[in-house]
Amino acid sequence: FRSSRVGPRAVPAWPRPGSDRAMDAAAQDYTALGGPAEAAPPTGRGLRWRVALVASALSGVVLLAVAAAPRQPAHHVALAPLGPLPVAAPALRAAGALNASAAADLAAGYTRECWTYTGGTCNVQECKAYRKAVCTRSGAFKLCTCGSGCAGADTACHPERNKLVARDISLENAYYPGYYLRVPTTIGFSQVRVSRTLDDAARFSLWRLPGKADGVKRYLIGPKEYPDYVLEVALTSQIIGSAFKVIDSDPSSYFSFSGGSANPAFTFWDVCKVNGHVRLGAGISSNLLWAYSHMGTWLIYAWDQAVWGSPDERAEWKVDASVLEALDDC
Repeated sequence: FRSSRVGPRAVPAWPRPGSDRAMDAAAQDYTALGGPAEAAPPTGRGLRWRVALVASALSGVVLLAVAAAPRQPAHHVALAPLGPLPVAAPALRAAGALNASAAADLAAGYTRECWTYTGGTCNVQECKAYRKAVCTRSGAFKLCTCGSGCAGADTACHPERNKLVARDISLENAYYPGYYLRVPTTIGFSQVRVSRTLDDAARFSLWRLPGKADGVKRYLIGPKEYPDYVLEVALTSQIIGSAFKVIDSDPSSYFSFSGGSANPAFTFWDVCKVNGHVRLGAGISSNLLWAYSHMGTWLIYAWDQAVWGSPDERAEWKVDASVLEALDDC
């Protein structure tokens, strides 16, 4: 439901300046284990017990070190995917339109410049004709991908590539002034949050996809801090409360730490303007999920319009006027 606000707006005290990396880090406690000294070296079961104890202690130290380590790009931390990802747009690479680095990324099919997975599968039936896609094996699955060109807002293949409409912009929450949308910077964390820190993790680029979905433009949103990542909506697995959250994910890995997905339904965003601000919504056109700042936490969740109705200012974000001019009304 939507809670009513009575009295003056309270300024949230939960995020503290300069505390983002501390909030990101996992809070882990451990107890040093040991035993009294023995006159003779242990043998048999006692020796095996001590070896296991030392190994366990060393494992705990390694886990603590990993939890405290700065987050690295996906190709350093992501687990292996099911199999080779679909190779996309060979004509672009053959024509030399991309440099070597970009061409290697494009081969995976999931970049801000050109997204080649349409969201359809062909495990049982052929790809739907409107997609103009080819059936490509990707590990255990068969996916409908663009053999040439890029997937558009309508999840069909287009000859055009994505267009950069805004670079390195900040998104300040309209309900909580001074708090900016920011991706986590600690390994193992993926949920986007708000913060007073305005650094590369709090700056984003907007890429407009070709075509429209039910007459609406769609965009990819990517953080400056991690060029391989994009924002998307994911399930929270919560029984009570918000069912969806906003994460940043490396879509090229099916088993990344973020648990992300390459499905355009949750990765292609409706970025529109309302009340002089912008809204960020993902999902199907009949039920968009809007990124909003949840009360009582710095974490960003997705407002389910079908359940709660139209969102309030918590789902609105301040941007430069030049960005608003390039966007359509909500």
